Order: sequence, then structure tokens, then C-alpha cells
Amino acid sequence: MWALAYAAVNRVQTADLSTDDFIPASTIPLKSYLPSDEDIIDLKNRLIFEVESIAAEYLQAFKPHSPKPFAHQHTAVMEKKSHLINLGIIQENPSSTAGTIAILGKLHKYVPITNGKLNACVVYGDGLTCERHNDAHNARAGGRTAEDRLEGLEPCPQEFHKRMLILQDTWNEFFDGNSCTEKGTLYNIKNAFNHRSVGKDVSKCFNHAVDLLNHVTDSFTLLLLRQLMQINGIEEIPSNFPNTASAQKVYLHQKATQLIEKIWHNCGTECIDPAEIPRDDNSQICNCKDGKCPFQSIFCIFLELEDTIVQCTNSFCTTRYFHQSCVAPDANTTLDSPWFCTDLCKAGAGMYRFCTCKKDRGLDIDMIGCDNQSCSNGTWFHVDCVKIDKIPDGKWYCSKKCEKSNKEAEDHKLNYSTGLLWRGLNDRIRRTAVRNGDGPAMIKFWKLDLVQFHITHHPKYFILAHRLLAGVNGFLPTKLREDIIWNRTVNYTGGRGSNLEMDLVNEFLNKDFINSLHMTGKMTDETIDRHGKIVGGLKTEINSIYDTMTGQRTWHAVGGCNRRRTDVIKLISHLQKEDLFNYHGGRTYKSFKKFTLKSCNSIGSMLTKIERLSKKLDRRKRIL
Repeated sequence: MWALAYAAVNRVQTADLSTDDFIPASTIPLKSYLPSDEDIIDLKNRLIFEVESIAAEYLQAFKPHSPKPFAHQHTAVMEKKSHLINLGIIQENPSSTAGTIAILGKLHKYVPITNGKLNACVVYGDGLTCERHNDAHNARAGGRTAEDRLEGLEPCPQEFHKRMLILQDTWNEFFDGNSCTEKGTLYNIKNAFNHRSVGKDVSKCFNHAVDLLNHVTDSFTLLLLRQLMQINGIEEIPSNFPNTASAQKVYLHQKATQLIEKIWHNCGTECIDPAEIPRDDNSQICNCKDGKCPFQSIFCIFLELEDTIVQCTNSFCTTRYFHQSCVAPDANTTLDSPWFCTDLCKAGAGMYRFCTCKKDRGLDIDMIGCDNQSCSNGTWFHVDCVKIDKIPDGKWYCSKKCEKSNKEAEDHKLNYSTGLLWRGLNDRIRRTAVRNGDGPAMIKFWKLDLVQFHITHHPKYFILAHRLLAGVNGFLPTKLREDIIWNRTVNYTGGRGSNLEMDLVNEFLNKDFINSLHMTGKMTDETIDRHGKIVGGLKTEINSIYDTMTGQRTWHAVGGCNRRRTDVIKLISHLQKEDLFNYHGGRTYKSFKKFTLKSCNSIGSMLTKIERLSKKLDRRKRIL
């Protein structure tokens, strides 16, 4: 086995940034690892963007209103072509610790030295590569010199293999051969539309699996938009469609927002802070009735309204979020901190509404949430108060009454459909962030995915996500932090939306290298070295490989013809009578009985893991 390596010249320059301003990981606040309110709002806005993009592509009325891509401070830089340097083949076994140590030893010669001090570089790779890199560091921690200890090489996981892992989780939940005759399931759609190459193991059919998920995501989005707009076909114009272009954009944004609210799955984020959960599903943003905010959504931000959103400090406020101009018309008015919207909210701010004990016991004890959203007994409970020794998998109810009322009311087909659309759109926004080289967005997704790794029991990726988030929050110096945020993609061809994950590019180069070797005769060390150095050359049609392997929003039907639009229209017709997105209590798929997306029932154990891993990072740094 061999390792193929390449280097990418930084497009965002960090050479002049500090290399010694770091803090112990154990001093980083726990909230830095968890999605903030701003992260959740940003997530929602990115999901809305994807819905608007799908609508503009397919629905005749919205073709002129394709949304503008999210911009960031380095958008122009990320459109520049990357300068890649092929480091060739390293003939060592990367699957063993000894081989990884040898590989890192050879890479170490590329680490620059400034004033006699190593100027550390980030070494990107998939999860397994980073894990072995960490093992190699631990094995050489007692070395006499910095080179012996492999200092100056900071491992960092990449997005492509993480995306594949999350897609496999989606398949584990939604893809079941027993559901082949049940309309609306992923396997049924696979068979009905001849996605023959899709199997259970995503790693063996990644591109085809993404094709299928994109097919379903586009179709489900249009099915639900049609329902919300009360139209029958994609060429039909809604009866209440505005006349002006600006009003049409607002209308599209409103419907996209309603769609995201309908499919919204906390999927772990609800366990972060019980006090932050909206207590009323009908909560509205602000109380203004003049049409300023037409969306009436707790997460909504008006498309073209430059107005600050303020929130009532009482987390149980039924409105919670307000336009500052509504609560303080005078722009010079400074709101109190903490600020309460009414005296009633101020009086009730100190009340603890959770558990039967009604006592705030901090994070020292785990809490478990009742899965009946209408629970009136306390919603979240201390485990010792409800006499639970171990957090159970799946759903948990605080009482027989809550369990019975929830079972009678639940529509598991609706759960399945909204859950699958939720997963598809989330995959889409992660891919879009990579394509745009949007480093801060990718870091936010690592925070969201950290929670998912805890839910889905991926301890290795949980460790990697923790180390990455610790690094960008101060455990690493500024130079490395900025490298990890901004220099984590490459743009092989140049142009907008052409950035790719570094671990994916390495897959391309590996494939090119293997194909090159197959065309030669006897494989000597010289032959291997020579072919390793020519990989990715100018004559390589790597663009077509990119389109094939990255899961573009095109898929190929029988005969190789691009029939994406036709297939979407057919799938909508195939599912129209199933009424997947309207509530019908008691519905379920036989193959997915009592379906619900996995969620986090307890945050305490996750925070304990984070604290333990932070202390471990500090111990290792002290040894070095």
C-alpha cells in the first residue's frame, strides 16, 4: 500500500498571523462546541435558499427569481484557481501506525522554519487518516526533537468522507428493501425510476446514491410547495400570485420559509438547552400587523428588511423575538439588558418550568425529554426524578397518558417524508458551502454534526469534530485557525462554485494514479515513483471525473440521457395521491413502523465527553 500526497498553496494568506496565541482546550466554553441561536438561524436561511433555488429551476412562475448565492468575505478569492503541487507517491503503508509515522516523517521536510521555529501546517485527510495521524503523534510524543515528535503537522478532517458517513446514516434509516412496494419510500423510488446502481453500502455507490437523494429532494420539495401554493402543476400560477417582481420574491421566500418550518427537525439541537426550546409551536416573530414581517416565523428574517431582531430574556415568552424598530421606534433608544417585552415576562423570568421538581440543577445531572410535544408535565426531566438509570434509545414518554395521546395522534408516513426531505436539503446545503469555499459555514456544520455523531454513535468522528472545533476556538494559534477555516478547499479549474473538498481531490488523484499503473507493465519502484509524479497533469480530464464523483444535481436515466426534469415530474405524479405532506393520524409504512428521526434525549453525557476530550488535548500538549 502507498500514500499519494499533494500540497495546495493558500489562497487566503495567513503567513503573517500569530503562531503562538493559543489557550488550553479545557478553558474553551462548552457552548463553543454547540450550535448557537445564530447558527440555527443561519441553517434555516440556507435551507430556505435551497428551496428557493429548486422552485426557480422547476416552477414557471419563479424562473426569474433564482436567489443570489450566499457571499462571504473571501468569495472573490475562492473563485481563483488553486495552485496544487504534486508531492508524489510515498511508498509506506498508511494503514499502520508505523507506516503513518514514516509518511509524516517524509512530509515533515516540507514544514517551513521561521527564525529557527517550525511554522506549523495543516494536514488534511479523511477521518481514518486523521485518526492514524493522532495515533502517530501519540506514539512519538516522547521524541527528543520536534521532528522526532512530528510537531508542525496538524491533522484536520475534511468534508467529503464526513458527507459520505452522514449519507450512510440516512440510508440506514430510510433505505430498506422490504419497502419496495410502499409508495413514497426511498427503495420504492429507487426501483420505480431505475436507480439500479444504488445499494445499501453508500461507499460503493456514492455518486448514484446522491443522484437518488437529489431526485427525491427536488420532487418532495415541489410536492410540498404545490401544496402550500395550492396549485396542481408546475406550470400553474398561484391564484394569489403578486404582480410585481419584488412582491413575487417575497412570496417565494414566504412559501420557502413555510416549507422549512413544516419539515423542521431539531434532530439533536433541541437537547442543547431546554430553556431555548420554543414553548408554543404557533409563536410569532414580533406582534406587528402592518405586513412588515409576513412570515410569522420564530426563525424568519425578512428578505429585504434591514432591521435588528431582539429577543425577550424570558425563554418562555410566547412571542420571544421582536423587531427592534417595533419595540423601540426611536433609533437612539438603548434597550435594557436583560430586556423583557412585558412586566409579566419579567416577573416570570426566574421560574423553572421543567421536571416535576421545578428545580434548576444545572448541568450536573442528565435530563431526558418527553417525546410528546404536547407534554404538560414538565417536558424535560432529571433522570433521577423519573427514576431512570440509563437513557433509553428511541422514544421515551414521561407517563402512559403522554405515550397514548402521542401514538394516537402521530402520522409516521408524514414523519418519514418530512425526515427524508430534511436530510436531502441538509446534504444540499453542506455541498453548496463547500462549492463556495464558505469556511465559516463548514465549521458551523461541524458543530451541528458533532451533535449528530453523538446521536448516531460515531465516536471517532465525534473526537475529530471536537479537535477541529477546539482548534478554531483557540486551542490552535491564529494562523492555523484561519487555515482550517478558509484554506480547506481547492478550486482545480477556477470559477464560482467550483471548490471541492481536499480529501475528494485526493481520491481523484488516487484513481488517476491507479489507472495510470494499469497501463504499464512491470511495477518497479521507479515506475511507481514516475507515475505518482505525473498524476493530475494537464492532460488529465479531471473535470469530468469531478462531475462524475461529486454528485452534481444531474442524474442519468436509462440509456444515459439526462432526464432529470422529466423524472421529477413523473415522481410527483407517482406520489400525488399519497398525500405525503398532509397530516393523517395513525398512518405508517409497514417497513418503517413508528418512524421518527433519531434525536438526542440527553446532553449531559455529550458535554462530559467534550470536557474529557478537552483535558486529553491539554495533557498531550503539555507532554510536547
